[in-house]
Amino acid sequence: MRASSLIASSLALIATLLPTQAHAASAWEDESGLTQLRSELGSSTPTGEGVRVSMAEAPVGGGYYPQSGGPDNFAGTGADNYLGITFLPQSGAQAYSSHAAGVASRFFDRSSGIAPGITEVLLFTANDYLVWAQNNAAGNPIVDTGRVHNSSWIGAAQETADNITLINALDASAINQGALHCVGINNSTVSVPILNTHGYNNLSVGKKDGNHSYGTTGADYPGPGRMKPDLTGASTTSSNTTPEVAGCAALLFETVDKNSSLSNANDPNVIRAILLTGASKSGLPQWNRADQSKPYDTVFGAGQVNVYNSYHVLTGGEQPPSETTPAALKGWAKPNSVATQQFLIRIPEGSYADELAITLSWFRRQDGRDTGTGTSERDDLHVILYSRDTQGTLTEIDRCQSPVDNVQHIFRRNLEPGDYLIEVPEVSYTLRRRTRGFEYALAWRAELGAGPQQSTTAGQPGTINFSNLDPAAGYTVERSTSLESPSWTTVGSLPAGERFSATFTDPAPPTDRAFYRIRWTQPTTPAAP
Repeated sequence: MRASSLIASSLALIATLLPTQAHAASAWEDESGLTQLRSELGSSTPTGEGVRVSMAEAPVGGGYYPQSGGPDNFAGTGADNYLGITFLPQSGAQAYSSHAAGVASRFFDRSSGIAPGITEVLLFTANDYLVWAQNNAAGNPIVDTGRVHNSSWIGAAQETADNITLINALDASAINQGALHCVGINNSTVSVPILNTHGYNNLSVGKKDGNHSYGTTGADYPGPGRMKPDLTGASTTSSNTTPEVAGCAALLFETVDKNSSLSNANDPNVIRAILLTGASKSGLPQWNRADQSKPYDTVFGAGQVNVYNSYHVLTGGEQPPSETTPAALKGWAKPNSVATQQFLIRIPEGSYADELAITLSWFRRQDGRDTGTGTSERDDLHVILYSRDTQGTLTEIDRCQSPVDNVQHIFRRNLEPGDYLIEVPEVSYTLRRRTRGFEYALAWRAELGAGPQQSTTAGQPGTINFSNLDPAAGYTVERSTSLESPSWTTVGSLPAGERFSATFTDPAPPTDRAFYRIRWTQPTTPAAP
């Protein structure tokens, strides 16, 4: 099969499907956590320095360059905000593309990119990128394409079998090259695109407004029923949110390069797990996992990319498994599934875990034991969250056990002080009379806080303002006229709905002083149907 001839006609239409937007820095830089990271780290903020990247484009008017140049390697210019960048064209002589420039503005542009320290960018047309992937998967790498790939395009071959070949090649090349593939989706609520979203070993990226394709991978392709997208970004087009994620990945890879203790995170699967764990739900009160067989929210995936959160998960360091010694509140691990692994998270007295995010991720290796077959050992990889009381009794709080996805994700709010165990049960197989397992990435993020808060409103007796709520929880409001010998009476509940804050007014407030409190139960993720 010659990919270039099979898919040229479909890819020629892609650029009109994924438009870019003009730079409006403050909003998306703030929402991606970049502003907060720069404020905290100052001149030490990673910029993507030393990280080689690739950008594949559906040509617009025959062009796929973010600035004029080529056909040989050419230098970026200051006028185009690319000073110090070397562009390496891989698809011959072409012209400037405004779409490519829009993607670059979020990715490595010197004035507006998330990763303005990148100095080497390989440029591909989408067709030639797929040809490269097939050659790489076959063990014939043409060029080192770097550790982060951006594909702000969609498409499909005419034949299902050809699409499957391309999906498999892209997944294999991600492993062979050690690259994280960041891929775009449609800008409207149509079906999930075949290329590149149907792959396993990538991050598919939508938009925070939810106006993008979402759902599951198709029945005719490997691993039908897997959830897409994985993440969202702050921009208004998928072509721009995709390089937001790619830029964040470049910052994390640079951080790995400059800290030898993080060397095991020089792995696209580990970086993927860390990005998913750092994803913010703070602007998504409607975020919800439908049941324990689903890793994501149907529309928003794991949430909105946040490089500040992910940076601190990465630099929290690699943690050893232990059920007795607490792990760092933010960290990651790269264990093997040959044995059950447990990680102890201890929330100190006087604090809550305002958020606890956990991600288990692994790459498909197409070795006959991969997820998606319905019978594979890797289908059984899952993660469980327990609380543990002072007697050592475990109580299951949540689990994620998708039978098809190669990622599992748990997110909880307002966990009380105490001990919690993250467990990944053993999954093994026998080969040549030896018990073997699979390497996977596990990452977590516990954000300490004060839990739900309440305050009164001056001049409004019986009116209480509540904040830092869990939108998925139900809250009961209780009242007592004394704290010395309190007798708590239920006086109502907080209004249901997707909210982080609420105001309650007592229907019959006492004429004397009164005290109020809220009680709640942790929401329960429904069992798999």
